[in-house]
Amino acid sequence: MIAYVPGHPRPDHGRSQQKGSNILAETVLGEVKPGDKVLDMGTGSAIQAIFAASKSTNVTAVDINPHES
Repeated sequence: MIAYVPGHPRPDHGRSQQKGSNILAETVLGEVKPGDKVLDMGTGSAIQAIFAASKSTNVTAVDINPHES
């Protein structure tokens, strides 16, 4: 399981955004297996969900839009 909890240090804390994103992408690609169920909460651009979907067909990505009521 890969998790980021708002308000806590990110796994890539102290690294550049791109390097941190690359590390997370490599982790997703290494951990997700065919048939896994993946939930990407607070997905933003959904890039990690896209990486997960390259390994498993059961990926759900959700986010909220604070500007919608």
